[in-house]
Amino acid sequence: MNKKKVAIGILLLAAAPIILYWVTSYFEGYLPRTKSYEKYPCEFEEAFNEQMAEYGMSIDIDSVPFNDGGNYAYKTIPIQCEDQSEIYCTYYPVSGNDESLIMWIEFKQQTTGAAGEAIYIEPLLAFLLQEFETPVAEDRDNTRDPYSAVTYNEAVRYCRDFLVSSEEKTHFDVSAYKGDYARFIMKHTTGDQTSYILQLAVLPGFSAS
Repeated sequence: MNKKKVAIGILLLAAAPIILYWVTSYFEGYLPRTKSYEKYPCEFEEAFNEQMAEYGMSIDIDSVPFNDGGNYAYKTIPIQCEDQSEIYCTYYPVSGNDESLIMWIEFKQQTTGAAGEAIYIEPLLAFLLQEFETPVAEDRDNTRDPYSAVTYNEAVRYCRDFLVSSEEKTHFDVSAYKGDYARFIMKHTTGDQTSYILQLAVLPGFSAS
């Protein structure tokens, strides 16, 4: 094999992920959606404003532009809270626009430590389970994989335990569909700014950091 063929082979291998990304993005709007985690930003916005109104929260995905830094474009949107809680939502859509599926999402609540301050990570977890992992929320005491994935009720219990612990990070997986696993990551950061973070890798193959 001559050097020219080797060079061409290396270029094709390097370009393969980019080509796959373009092809997936192009055909995404034509493929039928069959799973609850396949959601567009506008659908997320509608569901959030409907369900989280109970907690005095709302979100407007058009209120901020995309940030194009890094490998993928994303939005970080301040959530409007009636009690003035400081919560932000960050999401990454597959094609870097609001016409493509969400592949990763995060909620971050910055806290002050004031007496009686409400922490909304648990209801935000319940929202994500209900909207993105719907079969898990519909059968709350069972899991498709008792060895690797937790039930809805176990996920909520892990969340509650984490919020009253001194742990800085924890994670667990749920399985809404056979062979699919969604990882939730929870973090508690302290220092100059104290915050609770809830992350979900929505689409299989993408990992929260």
